[in-house]
Amino acid sequence: MKRIPPSRKMRQEIEEMLSGWEEAEHPLDNFVRLGARYMLQVALEQEVEEFLGRTHYWRGSRRQKGWRNGYEPGKVKTADGLLEVALPQTRATEESFHSRLAQAFRWFEIELLRREAFGEPSQMIGKELVVV
Repeated sequence: MKRIPPSRKMRQEIEEMLSGWEEAEHPLDNFVRLGARYMLQVALEQEVEEFLGRTHYWRGSRRQKGWRNGYEPGKVKTADGLLEVALPQTRATEESFHSRLAQAFRWFEIELLRREAFGEPSQMIGKELVVV
């Protein structure tokens, strides 16, 4: 039995959502949220592919010694709330894998907290953060 990468599961969620519009909230909101999660997940999985030098379940020549080792649950804070993503993990690699994308999310959240703590002005206009 093959394991399904989180991005494929999310793609299935999007397809199911598109087939049934009987939601309490506006269907476009749900579609945008699922689309954002899907794009983030694909980007995270692409980072691991580049790091290891091979795609999911690929055998043969490798750029990096090691394997994928499942996923760790992660959350990304947005103006609409938290997006749940699966952060890829590796094992038995010569150097440890650190997602540049996940680090950027953490930096952005820390920067927002710092601005709030020290009273530096920033405001939300629509769905975008504007730093003044």
